[in-house]
Amino acid sequence: MKALADYIHSKGLKFGIYSDAGTGTCQNRPGGRGYEFQDARQLRGLGRRLSEVRLVQHHDAELGRIYSIMRDALAKSGRPIVFSICEWGSSETVALAKDVGNLWRSTGDIQDKWDIEMKWGGHGVVQILDLQDGIEFASGPGHWNDPDMLEVGNGGMNTTEYRAHFSLWCLMAAPLMAGNDIRSMTTRSAASLRTKK
Repeated sequence: MKALADYIHSKGLKFGIYSDAGTGTCQNRPGGRGYEFQDARQLRGLGRRLSEVRLVQHHDAELGRIYSIMRDALAKSGRPIVFSICEWGSSETVALAKDVGNLWRSTGDIQDKWDIEMKWGGHGVVQILDLQDGIEFASGPGHWNDPDMLEVGNGGMNTTEYRAHFSLWCLMAAPLMAGNDIRSMTTRSAASLRTKK
């Protein structure tokens, strides 16, 4: 993992890891519950530029306590690590997250569509925007609502829709994470995602 993290950093990118706050993942692999401090020590060894640990949890009544343990473990690791919580917009997460994480998913998964409501599997940009209404109170310096990744460049919307999508995420002060394959990104898409240093 260290070699992979170093390679990613050499490309000017940030490195993040998806984990699970429960005892098992969606793919029935072991989760991190009970191993938070061991996991944080392991993450510390991946280098100074580890940018994100995203934890998912599945319907646990002790949500705040479980996430707080990982927050404390990351703080004790001695490295600045962004802590992202993924509960797909549950009301309990928005209410407690700003005291626990740096960002949290405020919706279900986004799809590369402007306006589409799917029975399962995600939402279009318009539906994601609607889901942000009323939760702006939770967002502020150091803790942000996360309406999911940018779809710019994936091919499901036109240029005007992608520009609006990117602009709206900026207006919401949402985390700006490219959700496309950067290896095959067009020059136009890359220019719209590039940030000034």
